[in-house]
Amino acid sequence: MRLIYWLIVTIVTLGHGMMSAKYMEVQYQTSASEASFLSGPVLLLTNALGLGVGGLVLHIFRPRPRLVASYTTLCDVLKLCCYVVCMFIGCGGIQLLGATSGGSKLTLDLPCNSHCNCTTALFEPVCDTEAGGVFFSPCYAGCQLKNTNGILGLGDCSCLSNSSSPVATSALTGQHFGFCDQSCENIVVFVALTLLVGFITRTTAVSHTILGLRVVEKEEKSMALGVQEGLSSVFTYIPYPILYGAIFDASCVLWQDKCGSPGTCWVYDADKLRYYYHGASVAILFLAIVFELPVVYYSKRMKGFYADVCEQKRPPEDLCDCL
Repeated sequence: MRLIYWLIVTIVTLGHGMMSAKYMEVQYQTSASEASFLSGPVLLLTNALGLGVGGLVLHIFRPRPRLVASYTTLCDVLKLCCYVVCMFIGCGGIQLLGATSGGSKLTLDLPCNSHCNCTTALFEPVCDTEAGGVFFSPCYAGCQLKNTNGILGLGDCSCLSNSSSPVATSALTGQHFGFCDQSCENIVVFVALTLLVGFITRTTAVSHTILGLRVVEKEEKSMALGVQEGLSSVFTYIPYPILYGAIFDASCVLWQDKCGSPGTCWVYDADKLRYYYHGASVAILFLAIVFELPVVYYSKRMKGFYADVCEQKRPPEDLCDCL
């Protein structure tokens, strides 16, 4: 039961963590560098703190096996609750102007850009501040190249609400070229919950290791670790990127046109991604908790939970059988 639990919960831990930076880019429209910073160095600090706190508490207080197993389960329940909350914390996402759904395909053609022969090969959003959304590219906004005082830019964007406003290609943060300015304070809540999940997950790292070694005979510890890593390679490390990659693909509404075949996903359905991403994590984590409950129940039978420490500190004739 403990091994099955470990294989399942690792899928959530690795999969959810692997895609967190990409999720923040899509859901909260952060830059790639900002998302990587929030999901990388910042999260590593809380993970390191959690690992240190968890190991220190076990070393000082030496709680009984039943209490250790119960704590790991409680942490998984808290993680599940955080994921549920995250399902309802999002932003509006990208409002793509001119987009119409034709079956399973999204089309961007409008009468004002029908003469431009536009493609989705390159995503260069143009913001229409009055409409509160973006066109996929200057081409889909009906823009034309314009020479103003020797500066080559875009102008006469026939699809924009105010088509007389010029758009400078060199000003990515200008009034129209690029995404519309959007402030979403929900990212602060999401990052806080992510840090909390990372912290409580790492506080159980040492506990999981000890529990895994105590459910087998002493002479079988090496083999048990080898079997665990071998099964993890097949049933965890291979499936989790496929599963979470499929979740993002299923949320894509507009793909890159790469010589007639789909390439990179340019635009995601933010609401669908939020529900799929966190919903899948909640379902898998709930299944893991079900397999963890028998471990909690039978952990009271464990003997010598801290025996290795006792063997190092006491002479052979006075070995203890610690609980």
